Amino acid sequence: MNESEVENKIITQLSMDCRTSVDKMAPSVGLTRDQVYGRTKKLIEKYDVRFVPQISISNLQKYEFLGISWGKSKREILSKISEDNIEIGFEEYIALIDFKGGEPSDKEILDALGDSYIPQYVARISGQHNLVIYAIARHSSDITEFMYKFMNKLDKFNSIERLQFIYPSFGFFPINNKLIEQIHIQPRYKKMLLLLNSNAKAEFSSLTKEMGGISAATVGVLYARLKEIGLLERPTLYLIKPEELIIKLFIFSIVDRQKFGKNRDKFLLDFVNDKIKNYIFMATIRNPGGGIIFARFKTPLEVEDFKKSFSNIDWGIELSESTVLQNIYGNLGVRNFLPEETMQYKELESKGLVGKVNKSKPKK
Repeated sequence: MNESEVENKIITQLSMDCRTSVDKMAPSVGLTRDQVYGRTKKLIEKYDVRFVPQISISNLQKYEFLGISWGKSKREILSKISEDNIEIGFEEYIALIDFKGGEPSDKEILDALGDSYIPQYVARISGQHNLVIYAIARHSSDITEFMYKFMNKLDKFNSIERLQFIYPSFGFFPINNKLIEQIHIQPRYKKMLLLLNSNAKAEFSSLTKEMGGISAATVGVLYARLKEIGLLERPTLYLIKPEELIIKLFIFSIVDRQKFGKNRDKFLLDFVNDKIKNYIFMATIRNPGGGIIFARFKTPLEVEDFKKSFSNIDWGIELSESTVLQNIYGNLGVRNFLPEETMQYKELESKGLVGKVNKSKPKK
């Protein structure tokens, strides 16, 4: 087994659960405990690995309701929501921006973002658009107000925006502490998420002081509870310096819904059997109907092969592409993911199109 294969196995295991112990990793990696420890330490430095919680944005609404209703009667809950004008749940968005009158500097873009909790990732791109923003907001009115202020501050660049509400179905973006601070959950759970956002691999014993002096065992119980209720999907990682230096943003629009519906399962099979190693993030968009894909590649040839998979079959879609040139704010959730853990695989499995015996493994 070469160095690349070892790295791939370690990163995959840590992507699925960054708190996995070296002792558990060693047998599947095929090395001794000490060898795995040494290799892990090296790749953390090599790829600038950050350990973070993958928080379920879609599950926040029901657990926020539990958070504000804790210990209260129905009347008290309704009174609190009404008097404090509390909203629960969040929505996810992608904004694509064109600058028709020159491009703003990084500082001008960061200044335009302000101190809002809403933007999670901002990057310069080339192609049909100049800037992409991944955003999370309480309500459509919040994202509308944020985008209005953002575009106003960059008005001299003759900016045009395209804002899309999205339904993420694969991958994640690391979220910032400002967003976590907005979540309506019990203070201890919120504090736990904030600490995990600094280092999701931290020993529970090292978090006792920040958690108010509670025992390591109690910290472990809080952590287990976050996972049990589904708010913490998994402790995971992202690579700031991935091996794949080419990051693409593809947007596909459905132009023939019948053809797309007919070939959708083929698309998902292609994803879970082979292409999952390329995908960073995938989401459905509404207008026009279609989707967005952030994907990573080592070479231009890999990009062309990826695009051919869309042109070889008449999916009933039109595909456009942009290249991510520079992260300005936040980071992409670049990691290795097992196909068996995706919702796409589970959907195909329920249809009998893939099975436990024939589960595919990500190619190295």
